[in-house]
Amino acid sequence: MAESSNIIFEDRFTVETVDKDGKKFDRVSRITAPSHNLQMSLTLDLANELYPLDVGEVFTLAIARTLVPDELNTAEDEDEEGNDGQSTRKIKRELWRSENMGLGEDYDYVMYGKVSSVPFERSLEDSIPSETGKGGLRGGELG
Repeated sequence: MAESSNIIFEDRFTVETVDKDGKKFDRVSRITAPSHNLQMSLTLDLANELYPLDVGEVFTLAIARTLVPDELNTAEDEDEEGNDGQSTRKIKRELWRSENMGLGEDYDYVMYGKVSSVPFERSLEDSIPSETGKGGLRGGELG
């Protein structure tokens, strides 16, 4: 994987449970996995037909600000300056439509979405839960 300041979180996890509370969706599994390097636990919904994970399997999770690598961002910023010194607006196609998939090329399974809630209050166990969501699916970390 190429180094990039776009990546704001990366760690390895070992799958502890798969569909612990039963299956809620036909093609989706909910896994829980403790972190290798940090004291945190991950709950994640993923498309089990595309990327099946079993108990005991190890995977890397990365969270990035954008799928566009830093090299492309820098090149596009330089291209936006017009000849007369004024900046021009450039319409960028979505990465999934182009041949260059950006950071998605470095991983086997990519989810795209937004962080929906990150409460800033710490609980008694000194943990911060966060959730991401897309269409009823969720990913959550506790750490």
